Amino acid sequence: MIRLLHFELDKIWRKPSFLLSVAVLIILNVFLLWYTNLPDSETPPLSSYKAVQRDMEKLTEPEKKKFIELLCDDVKGANVVNNVLNYRNFADKNMGKAMEKKAKAENPGIFEKYYEKFISGNYLKYTDSLQQETALITEIYDEARRVFHYGNYLADIEKRKNTLQGISVFSSEGGKSFSARNLKKEAADYEALSSIRTEFSPSKGITSADSPEMTDLLLLLSVFLFASALIYEEKEKKLFLITRSTPAGRTKSIAAKLAALAIHCFTVTTLFYGVNLAFFATTTGVGSLFRSLQSISSYMGSNLQISVLTYLALGLITKTIVFFVIGAVLVSVAILAKQSFLPYLAGTVLMGSSMLLYLLVPASAAVNWLKYLNPIGLLHTEELYGAYLNFNLFGHPVSRLHLSWFILILYSLCAAVFAVRAFVQSQNLEVSRIELPAFSHFKPHVNLYRHEGYKILIMNRALVVLLAFTLLFGYQHLTKTYTLTPTETYYQNMMMDLAGELTPEKTSLIEKENNRYENAFEKISQIEEMVSKGEVSKQEGENMKSPYYSETAFYPAFQKVLNQYDYVKETGGKFVYDTGYVLLLGLADNNRLQDFILLTACIIFSFSAVFSMEYREKSWYLLGSTVAGRKKVYRSKVILCMVTILPVFLLGWLCQVLQVVQSCPLNQMTASSMALPQCREIGVDVPIIVFILLMVLLQLLTLVCVLLVTLVLSQWLKNHLLALFTSVLLLIVPVVLNAMGLSFAKWASLFPLFDGTASCLEDQGINVCLGYLIATAVLIIGCSLALKKAATRLN
Repeated sequence: MIRLLHFELDKIWRKPSFLLSVAVLIILNVFLLWYTNLPDSETPPLSSYKAVQRDMEKLTEPEKKKFIELLCDDVKGANVVNNVLNYRNFADKNMGKAMEKKAKAENPGIFEKYYEKFISGNYLKYTDSLQQETALITEIYDEARRVFHYGNYLADIEKRKNTLQGISVFSSEGGKSFSARNLKKEAADYEALSSIRTEFSPSKGITSADSPEMTDLLLLLSVFLFASALIYEEKEKKLFLITRSTPAGRTKSIAAKLAALAIHCFTVTTLFYGVNLAFFATTTGVGSLFRSLQSISSYMGSNLQISVLTYLALGLITKTIVFFVIGAVLVSVAILAKQSFLPYLAGTVLMGSSMLLYLLVPASAAVNWLKYLNPIGLLHTEELYGAYLNFNLFGHPVSRLHLSWFILILYSLCAAVFAVRAFVQSQNLEVSRIELPAFSHFKPHVNLYRHEGYKILIMNRALVVLLAFTLLFGYQHLTKTYTLTPTETYYQNMMMDLAGELTPEKTSLIEKENNRYENAFEKISQIEEMVSKGEVSKQEGENMKSPYYSETAFYPAFQKVLNQYDYVKETGGKFVYDTGYVLLLGLADNNRLQDFILLTACIIFSFSAVFSMEYREKSWYLLGSTVAGRKKVYRSKVILCMVTILPVFLLGWLCQVLQVVQSCPLNQMTASSMALPQCREIGVDVPIIVFILLMVLLQLLTLVCVLLVTLVLSQWLKNHLLALFTSVLLLIVPVVLNAMGLSFAKWASLFPLFDGTASCLEDQGINVCLGYLIATAVLIIGCSLALKKAATRLN
């Protein structure tokens, strides 16, 4: 039996194609974890949670409570100041003054207390914007408030039981109704939890690592691959005709297959969720795994006296059993079916119907067991172990946890028995194929580009991948909004008034505005001197300074105007409102990393089979019959790949420009790039439009290099999955490592050239950018020569 088990595992796990498939699924899982947790204007970055956790790790629980309350007060104060400044910028001045007065009345003394901190930007401790900071601190404060009051939560359960039991409807029924029995059971189940000690830590890492549905979907794909491979390889080779006639060929054989399936399910589930935990431990922080489960606010409803580590282990075991059940069902269908697609169809139907039950059956319904006891419901282990629920079975409360484990064991036994019975009795020992009717007649043609385009885009399904990434890429940029702060709005208004060459009127406007600020600062200094001498109290001084604070609210923005003014006076250049150009060039609110990963993934998944498909189908014997013909085939493939990736890239730029223009006008495009303060530091003096086009060409050059590397790997390795995996390893993994905080990994990728303005020109200087450009050119030439050499070599 052990030898059979080893053989069943060995025949699948040692296949390079299967191992590469699992590796690609793991990489895709990490990519999706990273991509779905990217910050936006209101979502804080994962690193901010880890920073908060790091600041609290040595504090006691009372100190943590005080620390979080102080953070909450600071962010509330910053929001009050921000709102007041927004009201001052209203077009309707009377309404703005009324709203400002109301805000100050509702928050007495808050504006004065936090004004200077807000202007200096010191209120941002963990994120880059007030919206992100507010979302982060609010989330952590709400979690902490619940965890710190866990004792009150338990007391409320007991109080609710005593209160409701006194209501006539319960007393009249003698406590025999489901509601009355459920209250008693709930209070009894929670009674022993009064001794639990909670230890607060931000829960983002644990809750995110434990419950991503995309990980379960990828695991399901892995189980599909393994379960079908257990049966169909022997069916296709007609080995069952021999093996089933041996003494161990029936019962022991299927038992070994099911045992191998169980081991595979446990291994890949542990691997995938281990990767999840490692990802969030690195980027977000997970806190102590030995703290009580109730220390996580989302799981406070649990009545289990276990640690977070035990909870994670229970989740792994539960998911393993569910995947084993699904895999055993697929094995049974594979045994009984003659067509290879039927197990996948059966699995899709099973999971689809399970998903419908989970989504459509209300949690409060009398038949809510249909929602929670199907495979999808059981995969939600955060609800199974992190919450409390009793089912109503004939008026009696039955624990969802206990019934779920009973159902899991029952599912496993039934699925295993069904698989064994099917294998022992089945007579379908071969695979048959379905011949589909031809809906269109083949039309001969001699256009090589049309033929190769059909093979790449239709036969190899690159068109589907390109459309999917085009939608994803466009959606990412169209949904990204650029919100102007009051300070930025002031700066925009000033720069739009000053746009163009310097004139006496513009000089007068700047001097007038500068005098206004100088007078306001002088008045503030005088009032502070009066307070220091004791002529007025501190509170009176704050009240006296309040009007002048309004005068100086936008002074940081005016300093940027003065910087432009000094440059224009010295060089005779033009005033340019630079924010829109800075956003386009990635010098602010940079999202080049996401763009590069998406475009690289699009290229790899679309074109990694361009040459390997010819080796798989052995087409080179025909295509390579002449050197001239082989050269033309190679050239047409490369050109078609370059042409098809161009619309995806240009669509991203178009969407980004449209979104930027809505908030930031792009005027003065013919002005010198030196008018942009960031470009003055770089030292590039060309028209702005030319500079932007150069950056676009630089990105295109990077993508051409990515494409050529992918095509060369497809040619050299002659295997689609191997080329896919190697391309991902070389081109995407270093960038993902950089996104996870390992910044040195960026320099082992092509990303610095793609993000040339920020990563090379601004951070490292023009020499580094030129060096990267030369290296990329050498790589492109090398890949081109490699493809040219392959095109002239007959196999």
